[in-house]
Amino acid sequence: MVFPPNEPRYRDQLQTGGPLKPSVGLEWAVAMPIDTTPPNSYPQTMEMVPITDERMAQLSEYAQRCGRDTAAALDAALAEYLAWERSDFQEAVEGIQEGYNDLKVGRTGSAEEMFEELREKHGLQR
Repeated sequence: MVFPPNEPRYRDQLQTGGPLKPSVGLEWAVAMPIDTTPPNSYPQTMEMVPITDERMAQLSEYAQRCGRDTAAALDAALAEYLAWERSDFQEAVEGIQEGYNDLKVGRTGSAEEMFEELREKHGLQR
């Protein structure tokens, strides 16, 4: 789980050396009990994932734009990406299957015709 230093509930404990003891170089990634009270219905256990400072800054900005805390924003962004990736993969599989079906029934063209179509489509010179 990611705990950025700019969130007050974590920042104060990090700065004062309170009950949280961050790892060297991972000041923002600390082990804390997970709040499972609604609406934070996170699993009982969660592994920590290292994240670069640049990605953390992007995540914090995204969370602010969405009006969410960073954990919820990360979960939403990851869910959206994984849904897109699944859809993209399915489209690729369907395209390959369509091409294979065309090949099986003889709907083919020459390589020269294919390259000519690609040149026209993308405005490339011969």
